[in-house]
Amino acid sequence: MLETAISLERVARAHSRLLADAIRAASVFGMQSIEDFKLLALLRRNSTGFPQNRLAEILALTQGTTSTRVARLHKQGLLVSKPGVDRRSTNVSITAKGTEAVEQTFSHVSAAHSKLLGELTLADTKSLQSLLGKILQFSQLKD
Repeated sequence: MLETAISLERVARAHSRLLADAIRAASVFGMQSIEDFKLLALLRRNSTGFPQNRLAEILALTQGTTSTRVARLHKQGLLVSKPGVDRRSTNVSITAKGTEAVEQTFSHVSAAHSKLLGELTLADTKSLQSLLGKILQFSQLKD
């Protein structure tokens, strides 16, 4: 079991390094981290945007971290924030510049994923996905 845990940690570190390299390669678009990319990619999939608190929940970030990230990406013109349904909420959506940044960065992120997982067969990928799903499910039971 220890060997498996160590291998899982090594894969996670390799994945993080590859994604960090991909984001650095695309930093011209104003993204500073893979978390920036995830937030913008999520907004890209939903043209109406999300309430900021829902973004925090989906991305497993604190409200403070989300607020800081949204403010920075807003200053860079990658997203817009508008008052939500009530005065306490803020709705966040992606701009055309943000959409372009996600599309340009996606090729870098895809290349990183291919570098890490490209040698796996379809069957290997399905098995890995199933095992990772189980690990995540078990870890959530203990939270």
